[in-house]
Amino acid sequence: MNGEEHKDHEDFKDWDEQLGYMRAGGRDVRAFFTRRMRSSSYFVPRSPEAKGFSLLATQKNELFLPAFTSEDEFGKWTSPNGGASSLPFDMLQHIVVDDSRLCGVVINPFGRALISNS
Repeated sequence: MNGEEHKDHEDFKDWDEQLGYMRAGGRDVRAFFTRRMRSSSYFVPRSPEAKGFSLLATQKNELFLPAFTSEDEFGKWTSPNGGASSLPFDMLQHIVVDDSRLCGVVINPFGRALISNS
């Protein structure tokens, strides 16, 4: 994308299969998924006009920071953007906490979306 290192986990590509396997084995799915999510980096679209990031608005005008697990998922973003930054999950959380307008992060908003509320 922009030359930054991106830590793309294979886990997101077949998470349904892995979670199904873990459920069958009685393992703690939530802890596993949380560890994988926190150890990953995400593509976040930069705003084309200004410094900062592009945001998604819901029909209720709630604002979310979009984040994508892969270049394929990022390719579904059709709004104008200034490229992408690759950010770790902890940085996404800091962005949401620091910007009172944001309600949270939405991961892969145009696929199997996962919302992390602030």
